Amino acid sequence: MESSVSQSAGASSSSRSARRRKAPSQQLNAESQAAAVAETDAALLQHLVVRLGLEPPAFLARGQRGVVFVASYAGGASRDVAVKLARTKKRPRDDAPPDESRAAEREAAWLKRCNGFGVGPALLAVEGSAVAMAFAEGDTIGGALEKATAGDRGALAAALADLLGQCRALDERGIDKKEMGRCARHVVVRDGRCVLLDFERCAESAKPQNVTGVCLLYTSDAADEGLGVDLGGRRI
Repeated sequence: MESSVSQSAGASSSSRSARRRKAPSQQLNAESQAAAVAETDAALLQHLVVRLGLEPPAFLARGQRGVVFVASYAGGASRDVAVKLARTKKRPRDDAPPDESRAAEREAAWLKRCNGFGVGPALLAVEGSAVAMAFAEGDTIGGALEKATAGDRGALAAALADLLGQCRALDERGIDKKEMGRCARHVVVRDGRCVLLDFERCAESAKPQNVTGVCLLYTSDAADEGLGVDLGGRRI
């Protein structure tokens, strides 16, 4: 989206916005995909495929500590399930190898808790270093904002209001997700609603910063572009 304030100020704002919103590319060539797959526990992935009754999974993305696969239920046509497996090879810049099983259990526990009040993709299973959840297919919030046009304002305002509502629900329960200040790639927009991803860094907090993090990231952009968001009777 381009700012309509002024030509020079708009260009400056747009460049700052693009830098903040742009998510690291998850696109890997075939060789890199094969290397990413080799860093996971193939036997564990196959076990979950059989346990959940899935078709053979496909590589989706590689993160700093995990690799994500997607699959449909047997006989299904849509991609229904995401399986996140820990990378089993320690990265050279890591200070210590992660405890993969504990990390998966931690994410699953937080995801189950947040599912109880409508936040996050539905948890399906956790085993060893793998977590299976409902697959949230759609644009990341950063991608949706970056390619949006003036005609998308209403839908984006609704999506941002939904995101802030979920963040407020987390804040009210004393849960700090610790990703919302850089949520451009940790939130997916699907059917006008936001789905929060990556719960392994959640923590109890007397002063959670979920709403604050999103506001600090996006409020200046909304003001520049004339995009108001209604949250509980107040607008940002």
